[in-house]
Amino acid sequence: SISGNSINDCGEPAISLYDSSYATVEKNTLLESRQGILSNDATSLVVRNNIISNITDDGIYFRRSSSSSVSGNLIQNCTDKAIALLTLTDVTVENNTLMDSIWGVWSNNATSLVVSNNIISNASITGIFLKDAASSSISGNQIQDCVRSAVVLFHSSNVTFTANTLVDNKWGIYSKNSTFLVVEKNTISCNSHIGMQLWNMFSGDIRGNIVNGNEAVGILLLESGLDTKIVNNSVNGNYGGGIKIAGSGDTLIAGNLLDSNKGPGISLCAESQEFEEYFEDANHCISNELIENTVTASANASEIYIGEGSVGTVLKGNVAADEEDDQLLIDNQSPTTSISSGNVPNFAFTSVGPGHCLDSSSQLYNFATFILDSNTLAECEATCGNYDKTDNLVGFEVSSLACFCLFENGYLLGEIPGTLGTCPSSADQCSIATEGSGVVSSSLLSADEDQYCYKKANFAELCVFCSKGLTVD
Repeated sequence: SISGNSINDCGEPAISLYDSSYATVEKNTLLESRQGILSNDATSLVVRNNIISNITDDGIYFRRSSSSSVSGNLIQNCTDKAIALLTLTDVTVENNTLMDSIWGVWSNNATSLVVSNNIISNASITGIFLKDAASSSISGNQIQDCVRSAVVLFHSSNVTFTANTLVDNKWGIYSKNSTFLVVEKNTISCNSHIGMQLWNMFSGDIRGNIVNGNEAVGILLLESGLDTKIVNNSVNGNYGGGIKIAGSGDTLIAGNLLDSNKGPGISLCAESQEFEEYFEDANHCISNELIENTVTASANASEIYIGEGSVGTVLKGNVAADEEDDQLLIDNQSPTTSISSGNVPNFAFTSVGPGHCLDSSSQLYNFATFILDSNTLAECEATCGNYDKTDNLVGFEVSSLACFCLFENGYLLGEIPGTLGTCPSSADQCSIATEGSGVVSSSLLSADEDQYCYKKANFAELCVFCSKGLTVD
């Protein structure tokens, strides 16, 4: 064993071990050296409760090690990595405090690596970096104030990432070219960019995470899918939307709670130049399912957006909130989207096209006009939904100037439940000189270029001639 020593000002590693086994290095203070502890080809090595500071290279460097552990160390102010791990098997890194280094834990080519319950802060690049890792786990770590990502995974498989707290970094999790990932019960919040970015990931399970208050999208899936699940996550208050998918397919998005995101709560294949610069087919998404998600208060956007490049999307049982009268706005741009009629809530709308809404006979509808403080999709949808007491609302039109709630022919001739007459008391005017009835079938381009038609998605039948059609199970 090597214990209780104070070693300073070494031009080489303060402690070096080569071809060692069953050695213990503990309770040493290692300062102002090139490296703190260097080990090559070690077996059953224990490094614990050391203080390592002001190092010009790596604090601890393991190469070709197995069945070893690094625990309880304080490592700070390393010019390179606090802990560097290369080509190793069955190594545990736990309960360390790693501060003010370029990387916290950096690993290349590890199998059965466990990184748990560490406190990592102020890394100049990344808190935990894994490349070519297999059958490994990252759990219970607290990582904050990293200049780039809290956690990075490259070319890794069968990695489990659970119960970590990632706060005030740039990215929370950034993963590329990794498979069979489990990302579960993590808290990822207040990061200055994306909460969780998963690129070219397959067979992933993203479950039970809290992803709040990040300054870009909460969860972003790029060129991924193939039996990936994003389920039971709480995704709130993110500035780029809640969950966004681009160029991905065969993904289940189910049981998530999404609230107060600035942008769509869930977005599939939204056109984005940012993504197109990186890979082809960014705006193509195939065979994704959105099941029983609760999406509320998406600022200046629909709760759910289905891009034109989406193929075979299925929506079942998604709601705006638990309360009966809350509205769900679905902005659907794809002709192959399937919305289950038995599970869609009363207030589900989908985009038809620019201009005025028309019925199957090209007739306009009775309408009530509202001049709102903010004529956004969400505000107009909520306003019109309030007057759908007897299921006579067929849709709405929204522009920068006004919100128009559209009703079946004759509805405004009788008293509307909850109003003081035939026109809602808060409306600016009502028109009953039009003849539209039944479902919205198409739209007509109007003089106002920013005016768009939306129709309710849960009518019993839908016209096959719609400009942006839907199918109903």
